[in-house]
Amino acid sequence: MAYTELFNVLEDIISLDKEHREEISGLTLFDKDMIYQKIGRTIAETEFCRNQERLTSLMYHSPQKRYEDLLKNMSKSVLILPQHLLANYLRVTKETLSPIRARM
Repeated sequence: MAYTELFNVLEDIISLDKEHREEISGLTLFDKDMIYQKIGRTIAETEFCRNQERLTSLMYHSPQKRYEDLLKNMSKSVLILPQHLLANYLRVTKETLSPIRARM
């Protein structure tokens, strides 16, 4: 099941009326059907891998490489973010980010 399909399933669950929502709230949702356990595990595993990749990148890659990876993996709309927010995400100062952006 694709990641976007999982979110579609979750949106369907959220859109249930209040009466049904109370029946499947909290941990009882995972007891209702194995598919919800699989959805939860898949989302958790995906987020774990994403966080692990980010941590590895912060530890071992240069700011230039992290910026290049950001441009490659994210949409170009990231370029409209204020420089200080982008620098904070990359864990560099905005003064360090400025020459990196100029070289690109």
